[in-house]
Parts: sequence; C-alpha cells; structure tokens
Amino acid sequence: MLRKSWLTLHPKSLAACLVLLGFTVGLFAYTVQARRPWFGKLSFEHHQWLTANTLRFARAWHAEGPWALRFALLNEPRSVEFPTLLSRNPYVSYPPGFVLTAYAYSLVSEGAPTVSSLMSWNLINHGLIAVALGGLSLLVLRRLGLDRGTSTLLATVPPTLELLLPGALYWHQNVYFADQAVLLPYVLFILLEAIRDAYPSARASSNWWQALTMAWGLACDWLFVCLVGVAYVKRLATGDIPPPWSSVKAWWWRSLQFGAGGLLALSLFFVQLAFLGMLPRLKERFLERIGATDVNADFTARFNAIFWGNTSRRSLALPAPRCPLWRWPAVCCWAAGGGGRLPATRRRCPVWHCPSGPWRFSLCHAFCRSMPCATTRPFTTSAPSNSRWSSPSCRLSCCRSRS
Repeated sequence: MLRKSWLTLHPKSLAACLVLLGFTVGLFAYTVQARRPWFGKLSFEHHQWLTANTLRFARAWHAEGPWALRFALLNEPRSVEFPTLLSRNPYVSYPPGFVLTAYAYSLVSEGAPTVSSLMSWNLINHGLIAVALGGLSLLVLRRLGLDRGTSTLLATVPPTLELLLPGALYWHQNVYFADQAVLLPYVLFILLEAIRDAYPSARASSNWWQALTMAWGLACDWLFVCLVGVAYVKRLATGDIPPPWSSVKAWWWRSLQFGAGGLLALSLFFVQLAFLGMLPRLKERFLERIGATDVNADFTARFNAIFWGNTSRRSLALPAPRCPLWRWPAVCCWAAGGGGRLPATRRRCPVWHCPSGPWRFSLCHAFCRSMPCATTRPFTTSAPSNSRWSSPSCRLSCCRSRS
C-alpha cells in the first residue's frame, strides 16, 4: 500500500483528478469530431504516405503471418521477382514496434489492418498522451506545493496544447509512423518516473512498468534512446544507481535492472537484422542520417533550416492567429482564476518566488496560443462540400511543406 502523501485519494484530490480527466476527454472528443471528415481516407497531402507505408507493412504481416516474415518491414510483395525476404527490400531505419502495436490493435478492432484502424489507433495514442500529460503536470505541480485548485487549473495547459496545436492535431490522425508511435511510451515513461519519485514505496512496481515501457518505446523509435540516457544520468545523480567507482558489482546490477527492457528490445531488433543480413544497411542509413556520406547530402545540410525555420514553427501555429471574440470571456475567466490564486499560493509555498503579473499574462497567452484550430479548418485534404471545415482558411496548410 502506498504511504500517505499529498496525492492520496482524498475526496478533493479525487475530484481534482476527475475534473482534469473530464476536461481532457471532452476536449479530445471535440478534436475527434473536428477531424472526422478526414478520418479513414488517405490523400496525397502532407506525409500521409507514411501511413500508407505502415499499412503496407501490416498487411504483409496479415497476409503471410508476422512470424513467417520474421517481423520484417517489407517494401515489396511476395512474387517471382522477389522470392526471398532480402530481395523484398526490408525497411531497417526503425525497429518494427510501431507496426506491431498498430497491427495488434487492427486485429482486435477490425480483424485486419485498414486505414481506419491505423487512424483509430493513432487517435487513441493522442488521447492517452494528453491524459498522461495532464496527470504528470498535476503530480509535479502538487509536489511543488501548489494547492489543488491552482494545480488542476495549470495542469490543463499541456493537454490543451497537445490536443489543439496544429502539428499534433494533424499528425495524430492522418499520419501514423514511428515518430507518432513513440510519443505515448515516451510520456508514460516520464509519468512513471514522477510517480516513482513521489512514492518511494511504489518504486518496485514502477520499475517493472518502466522496463515494459522502455521496451515498447525502443521498439518504436530511436528517439527513446535519448530519454533513457537522461533517465540513467538522473538515477546516477540521485544515487538510485551507485557510481561504478563505489561498487562495480552494485553499479552493474542496478544498471542492468534499469535497462533490461530496452536491452531486450534492441537485442531482438539486431538479431532480426542479422538474420536478414541487413546490418550493413543499418550502418549505411546511420551514416547517411548524420551527414557522413554524400547520400542526400543536400537535405542533411539544410535540415536545421527546414526543421526549425519551417516545420516546427508552422506546427506550433507561429505567428499566432487573431483570437476570435468568443474566446475572450473564457480567456479572462481562466486567467483570472489561475492568476488570482497565485498570490495566496506564493505566500504558502516558499519555492514559488515570482510575481503574479507575469503568470496572469502567461496563462492568458497560453490559452490563446493553445487554440489556433478551434474555429478554423484544420486540414488541407478535400472535405465534404457541406462540411463546416470547408472554409479556405486552413490552419494546417503550412504543414504540407515538411521535407
């Protein structure tokens, strides 16, 4: 049983969690309805070919069996021109975990991989990410000493940003690939780390769940390696993993416990590549992506300009659209509620040494910035003529130019 602390299921704490969950689920339901005209259909719009690639991999597994294909992501169908797995051009840039989760969901939901099943799984990921972000924010804010009301109010900001910013709103339905699949285990791992820090008595169970989440994340995308590295350094800094110079045996054992899930996932991936004879290709892709070869050298040289000056800026809706009139009452109530509570919170919380004015401004600004798509058409794909999103004022048309 967890020890008593600030996040026990006190009726008021339970009410705060339910309010935050209700807000997040309600907002997510709104975004699902807003994206409905584009659900279940692929087009030539921005990077939807990635969804088609995932569907191709999953349908090959469904037709021939994932075990028979050794869970390889094959670009070519079985035919007389491509008689072997190697001749079918396996895709090796990422482990196959992102296809595995979508494939499993497709079998349960529709019996076979389809466009709608992939988009449904992508939407489920989006909703769960928002819920996890809200829970993580509430947990951290309460640990900082803020009262329940202020914590709950501020904890609505990350889910709102996740659900309504143009990039996430578009990609988490229409485009499903490794980049989207890794985000849910990424956020869950951080949430479990926060729970582990808040409840020392829950560390044993949290460690097991984190091992599973690490295996899941590393089986989807290399991005998770960065998170694992940061978490490992954090464990060393806090003494959870002793430094090697104090006790080599203890350091080795604790490190192995920490990374067991990830080591298992990566080991399986490298065994798969060795079986397919694709380890040299993985090395070639790695050198290409870091700019060490002449392959795609032009794109590699321009990557920072493309990403920071184009894709990221537009996915974050910069510059901000004008705030419609109907938002202002909500903005004022939201900012006044959070900003008005901050002076009292600062008096009770010694770690909160900042003036309340900037916080009021930040709350108002965050609300305006988090709703760039609420009243405009979120996609560029052709919508039904009677759709209320068929206005030419598209907030996500800027996302089409990502390279």
